[in-house]
Amino acid sequence: MTRPRHHAASVRLVFGGVALWLSLATHADGALCGDPSGDGFVRASDALGTLRAAVDGGYDRRADVRPEPSDDNPEAGDGKLTASDALAILKVAVSDELLDCAGANQRRTVVSTAAYDYTSAGIAVVDIDSHQAHWRGGSVGDDSVIRWQSDQAVVINREGSNSLQVIDVDQPGLPTVKECSVWDDFDPNPQDLVLLSPTKGYVTLYGSGKLLVIDPAILDPAVDPACDSLIVKRIDLGAFDGDGVPEMDQMVVIDGRLFVSLQRLNPYPQVHAPGKLAVIDTSTDTIIGSVDLTISNPFAATKGLVYDEFEKRIYVAGPGTHATDLSDGGIEVVNPQTLQSEGVLATGAELGGDLFDFVLAGSKRAYGVVAGQSANSVVEIDLEAGAVEQVLLSSTELISDIELTERGELWVASREDTDEINPGLRIFRISDNSELTPAPIPVGSLPFTLTFAP
Repeated sequence: MTRPRHHAASVRLVFGGVALWLSLATHADGALCGDPSGDGFVRASDALGTLRAAVDGGYDRRADVRPEPSDDNPEAGDGKLTASDALAILKVAVSDELLDCAGANQRRTVVSTAAYDYTSAGIAVVDIDSHQAHWRGGSVGDDSVIRWQSDQAVVINREGSNSLQVIDVDQPGLPTVKECSVWDDFDPNPQDLVLLSPTKGYVTLYGSGKLLVIDPAILDPAVDPACDSLIVKRIDLGAFDGDGVPEMDQMVVIDGRLFVSLQRLNPYPQVHAPGKLAVIDTSTDTIIGSVDLTISNPFAATKGLVYDEFEKRIYVAGPGTHATDLSDGGIEVVNPQTLQSEGVLATGAELGGDLFDFVLAGSKRAYGVVAGQSANSVVEIDLEAGAVEQVLLSSTELISDIELTERGELWVASREDTDEINPGLRIFRISDNSELTPAPIPVGSLPFTLTFAP
């Protein structure tokens, strides 16, 4: 029997060809411009650290904040740390301005939209600076999530549609470049996508015990129009759950190993055991181990597992037992080298409810979407204290996704639609948690998931 995706929606409260390859398989989070210390704040000490690194000849992309080169400043953005970078960080540390990293290239927000009852959906592209949006309705599956992989926008059409759909976000009409089915003789409900190389990728299937290995070259419209050779092989993860369907969800690749989160709901949707991470050698596609988690039902991530490239840690998060127990679940840290959990940083009881989405802002700070007894909230989380520092937004309707830019803007997909508040994207500046949008940015329909693109 097909299993529906158990996600936060249940809470009411240029295709350039594979020759141009930007592998995003290692989904790195927590990089904040002007914050080489990695604590999630831009401080005067970060400016001092940048100056020291400049003298020592070191480099950290978080500290490389000089603007793009110009006639007046031809050496800007040159991939080096200088006293100018330190000065720019110091100026921002005593103000609430935003910095742009020289290495950051986020210029657009790509959004999947979905009607209130999930009977129709669309795709939108929003300019990060001007907030102008283009929307194409009825263009994707009714339950769809968006990814930016290998320099292209890929929609994962989930249960019922079961396909990967490449969208040309450089064209005003946002046309479909190619769509390939991953139906695989059942209704598999794909959840996440990792494009590892021009010849290998992975797709998690929530309703199956088989992880798909795919050939990304088939997503090129000039190759195999029928997509017959998209699926290369299948990796059986069924042994990780008693019913053979471990509810595989999000992924990340680190040092040649693929980590796959498993919710392990048996019988669905009951929580019967803590979650796991399956670990796969990407060179051989063999299972080489697993990580036992403390929390259950780990699915509080929408763009792959959260990985801190600077502290070398995976963050796994989830609500635990949904709705009936608001105290379990939380945020857990995993060491990808030892394949061991390093403990739970914050429980549902400490966060105030079920955690449904989570982004990292440095190693000591995070933001999450928490469903409490009467409201859904966007909260700032102190990871050291394991506690909520501040509530940025609270709503009786669904807050379906949050994502953080490297310059410190927290984008929120707010689906609230009332006489007082319209649905759309809301933006908060994490230097002081103030809202930058006087009104939600409309995207043609109710926003569902979002990602950033050049």
